[in-house]
Amino acid sequence: SRVNRAVVLQITVESGGIDGIELPVGTNSATELVFFTLGRFIADVKAANQLMNVRGQAAIFPCCECENVTNVGENTLPPGVAPNPWLVDISCPDPRKFQIKTSAEIFEQCDVLTALAHRGHSNTVIQEQGQRFGLNYNADGLLWDLSIRQYVGVRETWTWDAAHTLY
Repeated sequence: SRVNRAVVLQITVESGGIDGIELPVGTNSATELVFFTLGRFIADVKAANQLMNVRGQAAIFPCCECENVTNVGENTLPPGVAPNPWLVDISCPDPRKFQIKTSAEIFEQCDVLTALAHRGHSNTVIQEQGQRFGLNYNADGLLWDLSIRQYVGVRETWTWDAAHTLY
């Protein structure tokens, strides 16, 4: 996570996105001024889990982007989650029932996990809350770095690899 964060920081914030980055190019060690724009990250589930610290199928809410999709079966809800017809099981074939979070809502959930850690709550409490959000707390993760949030919004910059996600 620290390496990924450092790369994204260099491309977006530290270079100002305007000045470019001097990189060695070719075999003669000459440098060229290179400009980057961050378009989209394309990742399969494993890569996304590592880059973004999302929990995936192990979470109560396995999709960090979905507000109401659960992974606990139709009749088994975890403690503290009341029965609600708004909740949809992951096996639901109708995506119109899925409520999608905004990147801002995902960042708010990251902030909740950060607050729990800073207040000295146990790892168990942080992990349980992370399960509800579909996130793993990582202070060094991309989603936790305030300076790059405008560049790495989940909804704006991530594309999931359907072949590895769905099959």
